[in-house]
Amino acid sequence: MKRILSAVLVSIGLLVGCDFTVPLVNRPSIRVDNSVLGLWERPKRDGTTEQLLVLAFSPNEYLVSYPAGSKQAMFARATAARVGERTLIQLQWVGTVEGGLPGDKRVYQYASYEVAEGTLRLRLINPDVIGRDVATTRELAENIAALADHPQFFRPAMSFSKVSR
Repeated sequence: MKRILSAVLVSIGLLVGCDFTVPLVNRPSIRVDNSVLGLWERPKRDGTTEQLLVLAFSPNEYLVSYPAGSKQAMFARATAARVGERTLIQLQWVGTVEGGLPGDKRVYQYASYEVAEGTLRLRLINPDVIGRDVATTRELAENIAALADHPQFFRPAMSFSKVSR
């Protein structure tokens, strides 16, 4: 029961409590990074694992499922976006495996990632630093560029290991 409640809270948190209402990019133009494609997993505190599935949806877009393979899986359209010298992944959460749709216009999250030695390390931008209520793409990009060196710019990192099948 605790595991079900935890998964439901994660789903609600990401779909109802996403971070931003505006995209950084409307037209994907940066090619998919093949190193991030595939099935990834990370251990949870209760000894189970959760999975992240990243597929190429088009030459410039990803389809992301998290936690993949679960009854509470969520789906996002993702693309890379440049802000100054930084490349971020724009996640637009579109729904759940059970047909749930986002509850409001806060459907965007932004993350950086690194892939090295079979590990994918994700860091979501902290909306409390950037400002959740930015109204335009330009304002969002300016805030990201201006605050990129803030010590709490990112939330704690999540590390996933590549699942080999």
